[in-house]
Amino acid sequence: MRRKIAWGCLVLLLIGMFSGCARTRFQCGICGKEVNGIGHLVNYEGKTGRICDDCYRMMQELQG
Repeated sequence: MRRKIAWGCLVLLLIGMFSGCARTRFQCGICGKEVNGIGHLVNYEGKTGRICDDCYRMMQELQG
């Protein structure tokens, strides 16, 4: 019985560890802050890069 409980705890621990690391982090190409998520892939200043939601909204407002 103790062995089953130990295995169950181990499985739950591993699930918790891997689910916490599943998020993708990137650095915004415009403001430089580190953000969780996938971001927005845009072409700016002749380069293609990922930007955060705030910078994407700002670009959309500037475009019209």
